[in-house]
Amino acid sequence: MIPAQPILIGVLVAVALLYFSRLRSKAVDGLIVLLCFGGASLLVMRPNIATRIAHLVGVGRGADLIVYLALPGLLMMIFLL
Repeated sequence: MIPAQPILIGVLVAVALLYFSRLRSKAVDGLIVLLCFGGASLLVMRPNIATRIAHLVGVGRGADLIVYLALPGLLMMIFLL
């Protein structure tokens, strides 16, 4: 098992818990959007950071890591819509 697998499973569990808890507010939603925007901006300006993080967790490329992390986010959006 590569180090990224438990991390990604944890993210999926967190998304499921968020969905089922329904403890959302506009402030929390705004904070999540702000954090996602900030993280995405950082990775666009410094793509080597994504590659370094990917290598730390056992994924080959930074782009692959971004796709793996985007999937739970997209699932969350689908659930909420």
